[in-house]
Amino acid sequence: MQEQTSVIKAAMTGVFAFFTTLWGTLGWLVVIWLACMALDYISGSVAAKRKKNWSSAQAHEGLAGKGGMILFVLGATLLDLLLELALGHLPVQLPFTYTMPLTALVLCWYIITEIGSIFENAEKLGAHWPPFLQKILQMMKKSVHATGQKMLPGQEEDKRQDEQQDEPKDEQEDEQEAELQGEREGEQKR
Repeated sequence: MQEQTSVIKAAMTGVFAFFTTLWGTLGWLVVIWLACMALDYISGSVAAKRKKNWSSAQAHEGLAGKGGMILFVLGATLLDLLLELALGHLPVQLPFTYTMPLTALVLCWYIITEIGSIFENAEKLGAHWPPFLQKILQMMKKSVHATGQKMLPGQEEDKRQDEQQDEPKDEQEDEQEAELQGEREGEQKR
């Protein structure tokens, strides 16, 4: 029995190694994304049927959205191919920093979005969504977005401004803001 288990483990390792060699990391991202899309569609349909509000129109709308995602991923792949060809064979100066494949970023963004939707569907089915998990997904999505933004020119200044807006205010700033608000309200009454 133990020998049979070892053979199965070795076979599975070989299969995964073969597909990793064949597809690379990008291929596994595609597999994960397709699995997430299928799981989201199935869990969404089950949740809708449980709430007795499933409709074919909503199902078609969900599938159309998935089709749109596929088009974005294919478009990002075409852009990656174009950029690789242009950078490798033409004297082209890009107005942005091309540091990683756009397809990988788009896939990561969609995977995170789909996982969030799967968790929402699980919640509709009665499961509780751990708050830390929701925060982790939000942070991951922000991280992927920030990585894409870093490729664009002039985004460092925008990023610094966004970070300043996200920073918690101290009590003194809150008091100053309250005073200004009070002054504005007083001017409006006059």
